[in-house]
Amino acid sequence: MLALHISWDDCLEALCVKMKSVIPTLCMMWCTGGIIGTMIFCGAVPMVIYYGFMVISPKFIYLSAFLLCLIMSTLTGSSWTSAGTADVAMFGMAMGMGANLPIVVGAIVAGSIFGDKVSPLSETTNMAPACAGTTLYTHIGSMMYDTLPAAVVAAIVFLIAGLTSDLGSAATDESITTLMNELMMIYNFCWWKNILLLIPFAIIFYAALAKKPVIPALVLDILLCIILGIICHGFSLANGMTAAYSGFNLALVDTVPEGYEASEFLTKILVRGGSMSMASVIFTCFTGFAAASMIARGGYLDCVLGKTIGNLKSRVGCVIAAELTMLAIMIATGTAYVGFIILAEMYKKPFIKNRVGMPVLSRCMEDVGTCFGCLIPWSLSGAYYAGLFDNMPIWGAGGYGLWTVLPYVTIVFAIVLAVTGIGMYKMSDEEAEAQMAELQAEATA
Repeated sequence: MLALHISWDDCLEALCVKMKSVIPTLCMMWCTGGIIGTMIFCGAVPMVIYYGFMVISPKFIYLSAFLLCLIMSTLTGSSWTSAGTADVAMFGMAMGMGANLPIVVGAIVAGSIFGDKVSPLSETTNMAPACAGTTLYTHIGSMMYDTLPAAVVAAIVFLIAGLTSDLGSAATDESITTLMNELMMIYNFCWWKNILLLIPFAIIFYAALAKKPVIPALVLDILLCIILGIICHGFSLANGMTAAYSGFNLALVDTVPEGYEASEFLTKILVRGGSMSMASVIFTCFTGFAAASMIARGGYLDCVLGKTIGNLKSRVGCVIAAELTMLAIMIATGTAYVGFIILAEMYKKPFIKNRVGMPVLSRCMEDVGTCFGCLIPWSLSGAYYAGLFDNMPIWGAGGYGLWTVLPYVTIVFAIVLAVTGIGMYKMSDEEAEAQMAELQAEATA
């Protein structure tokens, strides 16, 4: 910036303009950590896990793994939380049944990334529209065009895999029984508690369907979860606030007998969440947007990539180029967050020129950024999943990569949408001119 004779004051102004658009997302991420901690505190998430284990059947082990993780990740907004809690236990159950473990892990990962992609509680689901310049619920609606059909295809694949297997009667894994006993010991689930514990989920889904402001809904849910923890289990208000701020841990409840040593599975399920757990992600977002503001103000991308990207003359070319670029960034950096920021700066103008709406750009970000991290061994997601399941390889013999299904099918549907024009949020000439003028104003602010 110094070499371009752009003053420090101009840099700060560019940063303020860019950060103005991301502040609501950062606030939402703080709230997301809080809601995870308090949903565990009140027993809402443990209740879903507890009853989820009761419906698992050997012939449907692969489909059950996919659907349970899909539900869990959608409710919590975290693929890592989902895979690292209920489905770690399901992995143990699958071993007891003699199931094909790469298929099981592929199903777990596929279900996890579905929720991570579409849940309004997910940081990637919030960050992508913030970068592209669209709203959260419009972004989620856009992803339904390719992600929902891809999930249906994946479910069919896992159903067929289970029905054609030779798995016999269910084997009860001792760790599963221990886990369920511990959950019942802490939360003592019963019919009236179960009804009350569904309310936090209902509020989130109502806010999504009714397109209500997300942050007030999350704050309301955090307070409600703390109150439910007090009403249903006799937990204290102070411990509920602690769960919201720094995350839940077993020391926050008095239903665990003194000296009791919790199982490893129970610890993995319960010890998580809290607003402070989002600090590293928020720091990455802040610094990434700061860099993006300098990139936009200095005009670097226009200079380096202007000719290549500027020559995109169709919506199909825009979608394919954006998703390939996102994949290249993912392979190079191992993280989606930086890719979201860079992709937005690179492709807003080409998308507008080809009259393709910003919800499609944000969809392209998550089609690759959220879905393909689990397939890159040196990425955060790839390393996490491989380590989570006994260092299972992603590729090669015994790897789960080919069985994730969802990422590949999502890309196919994304291209089909671009070819057919369905779900492309087409702009009018007036809308395109207005959005282009906004970009020019932001770049020169």
